[in-house]
Amino acid sequence: MRRPEKYCYHSLTEMASSFFSGFTRLASLSWAALAVYLALLAMRLFPLSSSSERVAPYLRAFSPWFLFFGVAAAFVICAALRRYSWEKNNGLAALTAWLAAALLLHSFLCWTAVFPLPELVLSPTANSFYAASALPPSEVLSRFKELPALFPAAQHMHTNMAGKPLLYSLLAAAGGQGAFFMAVTLIVLGKLAALPIYFLVVALSEDRRKALLSAVFYLFAPMLFYFSPMLNTVTPLFLLSAMLAVVYCLRTGLMRYAPLAGALFYLLLLFEPAPGAVLCLFTALALVYYGKLYADTALRRSAAALALAAVGFAAVYALLSVCFGYSLWDNMRQSYVYAQVPFYKREYWRWFAMNPFLFLINCGVGLALAAVASGWAAPRRFLKGGEPLFLEASFALVLLVSLAFFNFLGLVGAEASRLWLYLAPLAAVLAASYCVEKQSLHIAWAVLGVAVVQTAATLPVAGFVVP
Repeated sequence: MRRPEKYCYHSLTEMASSFFSGFTRLASLSWAALAVYLALLAMRLFPLSSSSERVAPYLRAFSPWFLFFGVAAAFVICAALRRYSWEKNNGLAALTAWLAAALLLHSFLCWTAVFPLPELVLSPTANSFYAASALPPSEVLSRFKELPALFPAAQHMHTNMAGKPLLYSLLAAAGGQGAFFMAVTLIVLGKLAALPIYFLVVALSEDRRKALLSAVFYLFAPMLFYFSPMLNTVTPLFLLSAMLAVVYCLRTGLMRYAPLAGALFYLLLLFEPAPGAVLCLFTALALVYYGKLYADTALRRSAAALALAAVGFAAVYALLSVCFGYSLWDNMRQSYVYAQVPFYKREYWRWFAMNPFLFLINCGVGLALAAVASGWAAPRRFLKGGEPLFLEASFALVLLVSLAFFNFLGLVGAEASRLWLYLAPLAAVLAASYCVEKQSLHIAWAVLGVAVVQTAATLPVAGFVVP
C-alpha cells in the first residue's frame, strides 16, 4: 500500500475536503449505502421485522445527536490513516495501538447504549451464564447434565455447551465475581481475536499490511459492539486460534503444532460446536493446498498431522473425562435436545432469505461491500494459477459454504448475526485484502468510517441484546 502523503489540516472544512477527495467507486458506494441505512433506521424500517419477531427491537427514537460521536470518531480515524505509514508500522506495536483505540471507542459507545453492561451480564434472559459463577469450575464440568435443573430460568445454559458457563465460573474463581468486571473481561477477550487474525493472515499471505488491516476491520466491526458482552463475541478467538495452529503445522511441517490443533479443536467444540464445521472445512482446503505445494512429502505429512491432531483431541477428551467425568459427546447431545424447544416462533423462509443479508450488513456496510468485491474474484483468479491467493480464495469459499449450510439448517431464526459472529473475521480479511490489492487507503477509510458511524447510530436505538 502506498505511503500516504503528509497533510496539515488548518480547519474542519479542509479536513473534510481532504477526507472525501479522491474516493474510489466502492468507497463512495459505501457511504451512499450508509446513508440509506441511516434513513431506514430513522424511519424504523431497519432492522427489518417479521410479523411476530424483530431482528433487534427499537428502544429509542433515532436522533441526529447519536451520529455526533460516530462522525467525530470517523474523522479522527481517517486523519490517523492519512498520516499513517502502513509500510513501516504494521507490526505488533501498531496492532496493540489499534486494539487500545477499539477498546476506547467501545467504552464511549457503551455509555450511549440503552442498557448498562452489568445489567446485560446479570440478565437471565439475555445471558443466562452468570448463574454458573456460583459453582466452582470442577462442578460445572462434573454436573453438566444437571445444569438445566439447577438453573431452570437460564435458557441459554440449557442449549449451549458447558464451556460457556465454565468461562464464567473460571472468572469468578479468579476473583472477579462482579458483573462489571466480567463484562469488561469478555469485551477484551472478544477483541483479542485480532491477534490470531493478524498471525493467520501473515502466515497465509506474508503481507503484514493485509494482516494489520484485517485485524483492524474486525476490531471495529459493528456486530462486535452490538453483541458485547455476550459470549458469542469470544467464539472467534477459539476458532481463529485453531485455524492458526493448523496453518502453522501444514506450512512449516513442524508436527508439534498438530496436537495443539487437536486440543484447540476440542476447546472450540466445548465452547460452541457449530464453528467446528468451519474449522474442518478450512483444514480440508489447507491440506489440499499445502499437499500440492509439498507434493513429494504431502501424504506422509498430512497423515502425521491428522494422527497427531487426533492424539491431542483424545488427550484432552480423556483428561476431562477421567478428572471430572465430563463427556463432550453427551454434552453435545443434551444441548441439541434442549435446542429443539421452540422458545419463540421462527419463520424459516423469511429468515432464509434475510439472514445472509442481515449478517453482512451488521458486519459493516463498507466491510460487506469490500468483502463481496474481493470474494467474488478471488476463487476464479486462484484457479487460473495466477497470484498466490489461497488466503482470499479459501476464506471466500469457507464463508460462502458456511453461510449457505447454516442458513439451510434454519436453526438460528432471527439471531443469525449473533450466532454467526464467528464468520465475521473471514469477511474482515476479504475486505482488507481488497483494500491492499487496490492500493487505496480511501477504501480503508470508508470501511472504518462507515463502521464507526453505523455503530454509533445503531447501538443507542436498536436492542440487539435486551435483558
